[in-house]
Amino acid sequence: MPLPHHPSPERIASWPAFTEAAPMRVLVSGCVFGWACGVDGTGYGDLPLATWLLRRPNVRAVPFCPED
Repeated sequence: MPLPHHPSPERIASWPAFTEAAPMRVLVSGCVFGWACGVDGTGYGDLPLATWLLRRPNVRAVPFCPED
């Protein structure tokens, strides 16, 4: 059962094709992005799935620090 805040399959199907020239922009917490801004002063180490996603040529990360 989809959660109410998740986009529906129909909504996802209506999205454009994301390319290097027109990438999907993903809002990413700075500590997941690798900034040393976690509550313990680190970037929380290696996160393989996040790393894989952010290295896709058709994805651009928009990092932010929620504690700032």
